[in-house]
Amino acid sequence: AISTIIGSLCTLGITVWIMKQEGFFSDGLLQLPDKIFWREFMPVFGGVFSELGAERIGMLAYGWMTARLGTLPYAVHSICYNICDFSYDFIFGFGKANMVLAGQMRGAADYATWKRCRSIGFKWGLGLSVASFIILYAARVPIFSVYSQDAQALALSETVMFWVAAVCIPQGHTIITAGILRGSGQTTAVAVYSFVLITVLRPLMTAFFIYYCKLGIVGAWVPMFLDQSLRSLCFTWKVMRIRGLKDLIK
Repeated sequence: AISTIIGSLCTLGITVWIMKQEGFFSDGLLQLPDKIFWREFMPVFGGVFSELGAERIGMLAYGWMTARLGTLPYAVHSICYNICDFSYDFIFGFGKANMVLAGQMRGAADYATWKRCRSIGFKWGLGLSVASFIILYAARVPIFSVYSQDAQALALSETVMFWVAAVCIPQGHTIITAGILRGSGQTTAVAVYSFVLITVLRPLMTAFFIYYCKLGIVGAWVPMFLDQSLRSLCFTWKVMRIRGLKDLIK
């Protein structure tokens, strides 16, 4: 906890220093927002806040069900979830980059460049996702062994690690498309899809696979794969509906 606080403070300090070098505080460190700012800010903030709030609620229900599987299954699940974050955090950077580029092209009313960035983002997202799948599945035993060499845990992780690797493919595309939508001003759409799929559908699917199908820890990963796949399809459909400058800036 102390290390996390120190790391966060260092990140804040470096960020403020870079912003100061770029002249972000040339008009003063503190500025009171005006009505124009709030009119532009609140729709974006409301969409992002709703999305994150919905995600937290869904993850709380999901985590509660996985924690009740027992000590060993939950330990394996936690380790696998941490391993899954390897690809998530890496591709998340590309998602942020796509969000920034989409926002810049929307502000510049440049649909042609926006479309080109979308195409490149799709290709890189797919490539990184497939690479993550291959690496995580091929090296599943060595990677898991870094965390635990317990024989029971290793045996239980065999099947789960396949799903960890499989989740990387739709997850990467979801991150890229969600970033493009946010940058294109479609934060409300992302929030709505996140609420339906993460807050409502994922917990229901988790309960179905764990308690009804009796799949145990695997039942916690199948719904994650389905959730990411559905979000990937929904976000892709929404992105592809932006077919011109009129759709981009409305």
